[in-house]
Amino acid sequence: MQALKIVSLAVAFGCMASATAGAQGGVSHAQFMQNAMNRVDRMFDRLDQNRDGVLTELEREAARERLAGKGSDASVPPPMAGDVTKDGFVQFMTPRAERIFEHLDANKDGMLSMREMQTALAASGRNADR
Repeated sequence: MQALKIVSLAVAFGCMASATAGAQGGVSHAQFMQNAMNRVDRMFDRLDQNRDGVLTELEREAARERLAGKGSDASVPPPMAGDVTKDGFVQFMTPRAERIFEHLDANKDGMLSMREMQTALAASGRNADR
């Protein structure tokens, strides 16, 4: 996966904030996933414009257009077919969060250290102080 895309998704899942907060001991896989799923839940709620509990293709397309206008790809809804409930959205996003954690956890110790996050930021060309 391209480094910038990984970091963008990690930011979307809130792992940068988690890594900063847990800089001393790092962020565990469980902490990362809990934070990621909280972010996914909030993302669904933001995208579900009519609050009917179903994310339609039209709602996802509208979000893509809004975000494309801002030059951001961090929170663009992923491609899915048809209407999606919150449970379906979470099921779709969970493996993505797992892959991001696995990619960022360079030493495979089950923890994201501040050093691993800084390495990911450096590889993407982003500054850790932003």
